[in-house]
Amino acid sequence: MTTAADRPGARERLVGAFQSSDLSIDERTRGDADYLIALGLAGQSNPRVSGSLLRITIDGRQADYKAARKGTVELTKRLNAERNWRLSGPSCQAVGELALAHHIFPVCPACDGRKFQLVPGTPHLSATPCQPCGGTGERRIQRKHHNHIRDVIEMLSQIDGSTVGTVKRLANGASIGAIKGKRK
Repeated sequence: MTTAADRPGARERLVGAFQSSDLSIDERTRGDADYLIALGLAGQSNPRVSGSLLRITIDGRQADYKAARKGTVELTKRLNAERNWRLSGPSCQAVGELALAHHIFPVCPACDGRKFQLVPGTPHLSATPCQPCGGTGERRIQRKHHNHIRDVIEMLSQIDGSTVGTVKRLANGASIGAIKGKRK
């Protein structure tokens, strides 16, 4: 018997669905196609960013990165106007791109998120905290436009979490095939 902790989550199911060769829709069960359809429906809430943002963390294709970058820069421009940040066009571009890079690769590149330095010449961790990240294991946000980048990163995290939550709710409810069948 499998427990809830043993079952794959929405993100794991999406990884499998992206690689699936069986995209059939069955009204009695939830399959890979249901998860892909749910991702498409979830992406409607913030179409410029949400779908491509989740796809880039799952599949990592360059086309998804370009779409996520474009959407993140548009999101940054919108936040710039709404929150009266007064960033120039090139600064909006830089803030959006840096926020996306941080969102996709949040761990410190020096310690790979381990928080401590390696003992020289060994694969073992020392008791000395990593200097670049200060022992947090997270990539530091650059100082210039720090607050703006942090705000965009938080927004991307909210969008990503909302998208995964929506996929989970849609896919764990009635199958999309059953919902589609009732509309006919």
